Order: sequence, then C-alpha cells, then structure tokens
Amino acid sequence: MLIAFDFDGTWTADPATFKAIAEQCQQAGHSCVCITQRAKDDDQQTLENSIGTVMPILYAAGKPKRTVAQEHGLTVDVWLDNQPETIGAATSAFQQGGGQSVDIRVLSLQQEVRRLQERIDAQHQEALQLHRESAQQFNTIVAALDKIPVQSIFPARREATGEDRYSPRQGFF
Repeated sequence: MLIAFDFDGTWTADPATFKAIAEQCQQAGHSCVCITQRAKDDDQQTLENSIGTVMPILYAAGKPKRTVAQEHGLTVDVWLDNQPETIGAATSAFQQGGGQSVDIRVLSLQQEVRRLQERIDAQHQEALQLHRESAQQFNTIVAALDKIPVQSIFPARREATGEDRYSPRQGFF
C-alpha cells in the first residue's frame, strides 16, 4: 500500500506522531511518500531535514497532488492531508480500488469522540458501582429491620393485629 503524507498543516501539526506513523507503516511493508503543494525551491531544506529523512518528497507546486503522483507512476492508496481538496479528483479506477482521502480534521474529531466515549463509559461504570453499593446498603438495612420485633417499632399496631414482626417488603406478618 502507498501512503501519501502532506507536509504543511499535516506533518507540521505533529511531526513526532506522523514520523512514528510513517515508520510503523514502513515496518509493516507499506511505502510512504510526501506530496506537498510547495514548489521545489520553497524552503526545500526544511522539508529535506524533517520529512525527507523518512520518505521521498514530491513537489506539486500548485498542481493537483494526484496528478503529480500519477506523473511519477504512483498510485496512492491512502492520503493523509489536512486539505483534501489539494489532492484532486479521484479517477474511477482509484474509487473502485478503494483509495481514500483522510482529512486530519476528521481524524482529530474521531479521536475526540473516542475520548468522550471513554469518559462516558467510565462514568457509566462508576454510576453502576454506586448503584450496586446503594442496593447492598439498602438490603443490609432491610435485613436489620426484619430482625427488629414489631412492638418496638409499632406497639399500637401489634396490639391491634397481633402481628409479631414487620418487614418493609412484606408489611406485617
């Protein structure tokens, strides 16, 4: 699989993380390439010293990135780009091949949703634990009440009904 990384706004947003992602992909047998909208003479040294140490760089210089990749004989499977509109229109072969453009903003939102879901799940577990503890305390109190003779709680009721015991669950018995 060929994975294309954007530089400005994607790689530069978190170089350490994207470097780790690229290296993991390469260790798994995938190829990585940087395709940037920059022209080759636009501070080329900055790119060469950062992303260029991990993967080759193609300079689109304002052209659609997909076109530049195709001109170099490359078919990109996954795009990591904060501006997917710079990639260019997908060809029908690309669409049929399952290629996909990944917008970093979407990935960030997905990560935030995952974090929120984890917090909700943790709070739900805490609420369930509190419910269990409350139920145990209630059952302990009910068991204690079941052992108290009714005349000590309701002496008039005992005299009227002849009942010996009172249960919060069953009433007099």
